[in-house]
Amino acid sequence: MLKDKTTILKYLSGTATESEVEEILGWVKESEENKRHFAQLKKSWALNSTPEDFYPMQPGAEYLKLKEKINKPQSNTPPKNTPLRKLYSYWQKTAAILFLPLCLGFIWLYTSQTFNLLADKNQHSVDTLLQKEFFTPKGVRGKIKLADGTTVWLNSDSKLSYPTEFSANKREIELQGEAYLEVHHDENRPFIVKANNVRVKVLGTSFNVNASEKGIIETTLVSGAVEISEAANNITPMLLKPGYRATYHQKEQNITTKKVNPRYDIAWRNGTIILRDTPMPEVIKSLQKWYNVKIEVRNKEILKYSFTATLQNKTLENVLDLFRISSPLGYKIENNKVILYKTNN
Repeated sequence: MLKDKTTILKYLSGTATESEVEEILGWVKESEENKRHFAQLKKSWALNSTPEDFYPMQPGAEYLKLKEKINKPQSNTPPKNTPLRKLYSYWQKTAAILFLPLCLGFIWLYTSQTFNLLADKNQHSVDTLLQKEFFTPKGVRGKIKLADGTTVWLNSDSKLSYPTEFSANKREIELQGEAYLEVHHDENRPFIVKANNVRVKVLGTSFNVNASEKGIIETTLVSGAVEISEAANNITPMLLKPGYRATYHQKEQNITTKKVNPRYDIAWRNGTIILRDTPMPEVIKSLQKWYNVKIEVRNKEILKYSFTATLQNKTLENVLDLFRISSPLGYKIENNKVILYKTNN
């Protein structure tokens, strides 16, 4: 087993470092038993985090390496129909029987430790003891249904903190990153999304909140009505109408609104990127988040380009080929890193 068992959970939640990922890769490769242990722990973790849906936009490099190494045949497995093989099989079955209770105990220990730490910080808050977190690593989108029936789609590299049960007079969650919500109507319990300094208050509606960029929080309303306010109450609360996007600027301490086509802002929910004369720096930012890659620009002139396209369920190579065809842009991929350069076309 790994020296630090929490490393596996860090990998499953997308928070492991490169060295921790390599540690897991090596451990899984050591034996079929470790492979099964990893699979069982992954299943237990999935049950504990209770996502309704959890799916990749495109497999990241770490996932592909793990899958490749896990699927490699193991040379140290005894031949079939030998006494050694029978003994090996017996110990495999015994280990499998003993491992599930250990996994469940490990999950319980990890969860209870998290709850206790939260309790120490908020000793008078009962709701804090019931908080859970749902992560989406880079390159992955997730979907989860909350206790009140509200559905939340979580974009890549995002985190949602939510209670297992809402209180009798309010429903409140906390977001880091980007999410699209379809809030279950309940006129007696307002639904509040906390994203850094911004509070989005609703009764029942569909909207998108993007807190991915530091100091800027965008809320796009699809249907219903939401009230945008600031935690310190330095800004007068603003009522947002469908088809509008409210942008909170932390530095300027203000909120601006703009009429938009909401489908552009929520396209990511269905695995789509919509570009409409989008500047290259924004395109690069989207691709890095979407495909979990690093992009290096060799020629600064490339940053002056802009693109218009609708990209649905495309691989990274498909997208780069489209850019190459429509502009003097070349690329090469090296070790999960994309290098963009200007061509002579």
